[in-house]
Amino acid sequence: MGQRASISKANISRFLALGFVACFVLGCGKPLPGVEYNSTNVRRLRTAYNIYARLNGIKGPASEEEFKEFMKSDLTAKIRLERIGVQVEDFDEIFVSERDGKPFKVRYGLKGSQDHAVVFEEEGIDGRRFIAFWDPVEVDGDEYDRYWAGKKP
Repeated sequence: MGQRASISKANISRFLALGFVACFVLGCGKPLPGVEYNSTNVRRLRTAYNIYARLNGIKGPASEEEFKEFMKSDLTAKIRLERIGVQVEDFDEIFVSERDGKPFKVRYGLKGSQDHAVVFEEEGIDGRRFIAFWDPVEVDGDEYDRYWAGKKP
């Protein structure tokens, strides 16, 4: 009986130590860094596009349908979406801007690891619209049109 009690105490000690380490590493309930960074749909969609490209030879999806199908069916893509706070069943929701309530425009089929403007807010606010490279930036109409055409100002 004495040996059994000491084994239980040892297991409890290991369990508590493991819990402490996990809490320290994961931040005791704080969101993962990817979730904090990807706090808006424009950022989530840009990051999802990047996930797709990295899993497909640094080439973006050819269409919205291809993009959605891959992200919802590929196990690695699903795991990476969850790391940025997107559940696969909610993936379609990130295609809409919280600011103007309109679907984003996306430049599909981009190749390479350049910092392309990928996600574009349709209407924006007060004539200024977000476009997303790695980080979203707010631009006016002329600049927006140049980026949409693939031309950097």
